[in-house]
Amino acid sequence: MAAQTNQTGFLSPTDSLARTMQAENILYLPESGFTLYRTPNMGDPIGKIEPLIPNQNAIKPPRSRDLTRAHIYLKGSKPKIISGYDYAFKSFEDCLHIPFHRSENGFVKALESYNDSLWIRIDEISAKGFQLISWMDFYGSDGMMITVPKGHSVSLLRSPYADAEVLLQLDDSHFDIRVSYFDEENTDCCEGLYCYVQVVEYKVRPCFGGGYDEDNIIRKLSGWVKITDEEGKRLILHHAGGC
Repeated sequence: MAAQTNQTGFLSPTDSLARTMQAENILYLPESGFTLYRTPNMGDPIGKIEPLIPNQNAIKPPRSRDLTRAHIYLKGSKPKIISGYDYAFKSFEDCLHIPFHRSENGFVKALESYNDSLWIRIDEISAKGFQLISWMDFYGSDGMMITVPKGHSVSLLRSPYADAEVLLQLDDSHFDIRVSYFDEENTDCCEGLYCYVQVVEYKVRPCFGGGYDEDNIIRKLSGWVKITDEEGKRLILHHAGGC
């Protein structure tokens, strides 16, 4: 089950490449972009996605470079400028990453919300200093603050199993949720699709003006939260840029 989950996530520059790039307000792409394919095979490429580098002498916008946007070139279509805020995943400090939704035959399916048939070769991703980060790797680190999608709830469970006892229903309005080690003797925070979390329930959450004092705290609990479903879709979110 975990192997299936690892087929979803996002593209990110390796640490060594990231140090040479802008650290905020950027859609992460290599200078030469990524080649796009219609299917996960070595057939003819159908296009490319590249960083937006506009003509400084252009009569119409964009006249200056906006690192949060990109050019997409697809055969049979006019080139388009897309915004990372519309089609990418935002991690921290407005860093935007291309999401991938499936892995097959040495390719990953990318930018599904823009076009349902775009694939990028994994060896090209690696060759250009990028890497695949799964949702479980991203969210499953000690200290990661996660939250519940607005209008939804997730179960806090006693153990990392679907039939485990439900301790509490968590929402986006009353809880601070922090991923934590579940065993002090190792550095694991997760098992399968679940991560161990420390939860604080507030009368008024600090993000909404409440305090951190004991008078505002209803209870503190620990337990397990399911991070993705069996298809790799995220069930939780994170605080990108604060509350």
